[in-house]
Amino acid sequence: MSDDLQTMSLSDSRKNMLYLLWGLYLGSLVTGGVTLIIGIALAYIKRDDAGTGVERSHYTSAIRVFWWSVLWCVVGMVLVWILIGWFVWAIATIWFIYRCVLGLVRAGESRAV
Repeated sequence: MSDDLQTMSLSDSRKNMLYLLWGLYLGSLVTGGVTLIIGIALAYIKRDDAGTGVERSHYTSAIRVFWWSVLWCVVGMVLVWILIGWFVWAIATIWFIYRCVLGLVRAGESRAV
């Protein structure tokens, strides 16, 4: 990515939307996934309206985080009967939290994810 894409400034309202998106994702850890569904819908809706490459990268990243999380949760469910699934879920949860926090930090810095 070019330096222009990674450092383009976002307006406060656009930053707030990104904060909301990543906050909904993190909130899903408490709500049992309800806010994650709202977050993925928001990401799909707002991605086409994204004004900058930075903003679009956040929505694209959120969509990827969602689908990778779904994949690893399903793999964990399949493997839970041999106890490996618990390990898969733990690693997937840590990765999910990391990606959401990274998104929040990068949104605050107006940087691409």
